[in-house]
Amino acid sequence: MLTNAPQSMIRYLCNGKLCEREALMWNKIVSNRIEVLTEELINYLREPPQDIMEPAYVVVQSIGMRRYLEMEISRRLSICANVRFLLPQGFVDEIVRLSLKSGETADSMDMTGLVFSLLRILKKCINTEEFESIRRYLLPSKSSKMGVITRKEFVFAGQLADLYQRYLTYRPGMIRDWDAGGEKNDWQAILWRGLREVYNGIHSAEMSLRFKENGVSKDNKDIKLASRIHIFGISSLPPLYLDIISRLAEYTNVNLYIFSPVMDLQKTDSKDEDIHPLLGSLGVLSLDFAKLLKDTEKKRPFKSNKRLYNDPVALVKDRSPTILEYIQGDILKGRVAESRYGVPSDDCSIRIHACHTGMRQVEVLRDEILHLLERDEELQPNDIVVMCPDIEQYAPLIEAVFKGESDTNPIIKDESDKNSMVKAGRSEHTGIPYIPYSIADRAVSQENRFVKLITSLYELISGRFKASELVEIFSLDVVKSKFRVTPEDVEKIVRYITESGIRWGIDEGDRKNFLRIDSRGIDSDVRTVRFGLDRILLGLSLPETIVQRATDEGEGERTRYISYKEIFPTDAGGSVTSESLVKFIDVVSMIMEIEKRIRGEKKSDEDRRYERRFEEWVDLTCDIIKEFIPENDIEFEEEAQEVYRALREAVDVYKRTGPDRLWDIQAFSSFVEVCVSTYGGSGGLLRRGITFCRMVPLRNIPFKVVALLGMDDGAFPRKGLELEFDRIAKNRVAGDRNGRDDDLQLFLEAILSARNSLIITYTFVDQRSNKEMPPASPVAQLLDYINSHFYVVGDNPPSIKDLVVKRHPLHPFSPVYFSGDKPWSYHRVYCDAARKIADGNKGTQKRPFTKPLEIKEFPKVLTLSELEKFFINPQKEFLTYHGFSLPDESLVVKDDEVIEFGNLEEYNLKREIVEESLFEGDESKLCHRFIRQGFMPAGKMAELSYRVLKDDTSSLIEKLEEYIKGSSQHIKGEVNVKIEMNSFKGEVKVRGEVDLYDGKNIVWTASKLKAKHRIRAWLRHLWLMVFMEGNPIDFSGT
Repeated sequence: MLTNAPQSMIRYLCNGKLCEREALMWNKIVSNRIEVLTEELINYLREPPQDIMEPAYVVVQSIGMRRYLEMEISRRLSICANVRFLLPQGFVDEIVRLSLKSGETADSMDMTGLVFSLLRILKKCINTEEFESIRRYLLPSKSSKMGVITRKEFVFAGQLADLYQRYLTYRPGMIRDWDAGGEKNDWQAILWRGLREVYNGIHSAEMSLRFKENGVSKDNKDIKLASRIHIFGISSLPPLYLDIISRLAEYTNVNLYIFSPVMDLQKTDSKDEDIHPLLGSLGVLSLDFAKLLKDTEKKRPFKSNKRLYNDPVALVKDRSPTILEYIQGDILKGRVAESRYGVPSDDCSIRIHACHTGMRQVEVLRDEILHLLERDEELQPNDIVVMCPDIEQYAPLIEAVFKGESDTNPIIKDESDKNSMVKAGRSEHTGIPYIPYSIADRAVSQENRFVKLITSLYELISGRFKASELVEIFSLDVVKSKFRVTPEDVEKIVRYITESGIRWGIDEGDRKNFLRIDSRGIDSDVRTVRFGLDRILLGLSLPETIVQRATDEGEGERTRYISYKEIFPTDAGGSVTSESLVKFIDVVSMIMEIEKRIRGEKKSDEDRRYERRFEEWVDLTCDIIKEFIPENDIEFEEEAQEVYRALREAVDVYKRTGPDRLWDIQAFSSFVEVCVSTYGGSGGLLRRGITFCRMVPLRNIPFKVVALLGMDDGAFPRKGLELEFDRIAKNRVAGDRNGRDDDLQLFLEAILSARNSLIITYTFVDQRSNKEMPPASPVAQLLDYINSHFYVVGDNPPSIKDLVVKRHPLHPFSPVYFSGDKPWSYHRVYCDAARKIADGNKGTQKRPFTKPLEIKEFPKVLTLSELEKFFINPQKEFLTYHGFSLPDESLVVKDDEVIEFGNLEEYNLKREIVEESLFEGDESKLCHRFIRQGFMPAGKMAELSYRVLKDDTSSLIEKLEEYIKGSSQHIKGEVNVKIEMNSFKGEVKVRGEVDLYDGKNIVWTASKLKAKHRIRAWLRHLWLMVFMEGNPIDFSGT
């Protein structure tokens, strides 16, 4: 008995002897429609096997196809039970084990184990002559030993592992030759033989070749495969797999369900001049597979060969065929029609939308889908699939456009009212119906929020500990849920970081470790997280009378600076009771504690080598995750368990195959993401509503509406990474896969999978140069074919290109969208904006507030500074006084060192130099204070910068010295101001402080003289005049 074979795959037969069965079936069912193949499969499943407990085995090429079949089988048979779905690689791995002899064991070279093994072997081989090029790539120039595992080494090992797995499938003969000692001096062959020392069993390539050549081993006489095996929806297979399946037909019933875009595929040649142009350029994989299938059939003719093609054009009875149906029919025939097709002007089966940006593409797609739902009463959101080359790029845009204000009330067809598209679920604000949707194929860091947390934390700690990366930590879902961080908190945290001077680095030791220089005499702690926290905490501990650093608007109010142990306080934190500040300190303190635990308590502050053994990293990572799990949240707990499970399984593999070496933090961070994606699964496919997914091979599931999003020039076909030493890429043979051919096949299958409509969107304008851009090359080929073989019938018809391609304006509120009998957009707010634009903004202007503003009582007391600010910027001060929080454009998180000053920063520094020189009389320590406040770079750069600023202000200081050298007088008091405006009538006290020099009020600026300086001088003059005379100022007006 074959002990390593899964028990569910085998059964005993013929009294324990392996018997030939005369009735074994080797069938081929070919169709251009997955629905037809599905119907054939279900017909076979209706017939129960002799052993009712025996499952039916269905081999599919993607998880999406498995879910599609599960739903179809359940719909047709009321239940989908006792059906085991397998992917081709897993199926073949189980089959070829039947070739093992007695006493032999199989080795499953899984991806994780191969990576660990390669990391072990590379260290042994790196100093040999054959590995000189690899050594130059992996090791620093002065190093000859491989110590700690780095990210570069881990990524390289991952690329090699993937390459060897492809060799096992596509080059088994080469692997067998390497096993026999071939290519002794080739480094890839040497590494492989090193792997064979770790994996001393029989690998999949050897088992596959044995099964292909000899079939089931004679030592496995007691074993017989299940009686029902269905290979479903196949449009391409590796040649080795096809040979194995052909050999398998000697022992059991095998049904091949082939998806073929064209009739007589095996007679079609891509070099044929009469071949359909779209098939010849896009269907290279299908044509190559046809050749392989033809060779297989010569070796083992099929017992049954069903050809179940459906011509979309022939199926149309009560209307004229659409552009999409004509194209599908021509591809099916494999030839181009002799004459052009005429189509009506209302044909919308293929729509190509040219947009300005990715965001506009998603907005246009939403409107197009709403139009389709309104026109077709039977169309449901789950009949629509949207595929894009890069789902990560468009996922945030999809969320922003489709999520809306709420998704609790999805679109529901109203059967009682045929004129109504929906009966529930419209947004009260925009008027757009909610459309249920799901996003599949997201990166594991997006699917599992703890993976994102761990990778973000490890990247933050191992890098420069940038301020921008620290802000991103507060935006993670895990952190927001654990510490109840709100968007308002994040805004305040940005203020804490910017105003406290945090730029990069944890503390002084972290900076010294990163810079690797002798920092004696340099303030290495400035602009670090510890530096910023100390400033904030000191500011909280001091009285509120310590004012913050003066800004441009507070000119004339000199700031008195104090310090404690060279820490200058800042009031960026505001109140000590601020919840946002508490959250900021809690999270930062937790991160710093994690950094200390990762570093190890025995290491000094300047030793920031984050290196540990693999098992220690796993334990530490699991502990960190436990600390961040929000209380009583099942979803977060399940995601955490997924990471735990993947890491523990990886530890078991590492104990068998891994190297006895330390891992650095960046290498392990990369491993966490790869590990969870390997052991985890993809969600979102065919779950609810519209399915958004990535364009991946072999996803030829039929949908009524197929949309391709982001088909920009250069974005598709995608440019994959091709290794210089890839043997498959250098010497391609029929059946080999490559990224470009896969993508072209994807586009062809997308055309064939659409039943009613094909929607394509792309960006047609370069955002930098504003030059027009073409769509992706396959889209351009499709458009060229349509222009050449179709025309629009009727009176004064548009051109076929104008019918198919729609260029959209830059803005969604363009009046073009809302003109005519059939407006394009459903957005109520955009409609109002478009109407105002069309009317030339005539009539009543829209008010800035949704309801009347509650005016506060006029203040009884004002400071002179507040009065100056109001006259300089009345709108801002009015809104601020009434409680509006205006965005501060100066609050920009920066990660770089202070080398150049912005205009406002330079002005502030110059003003302080002037103040210190004139009024304090001691500027010797000013440069050092600027450094300790984070305004200047450390070291010699600060001295040079300060000297330049000092030289720029020297002439102003000399002029001011002439004005203030006389007697000085400090005026402090208040005046009464009579005000009669609108409904207010009364007096306001204006309190102020002004310095006079020889009886003169000196108003100066370290920048160019502007209107606001004249306003400030005039108001102070008025205040002084009234104060000296004792008469009130009279302000009257409206």
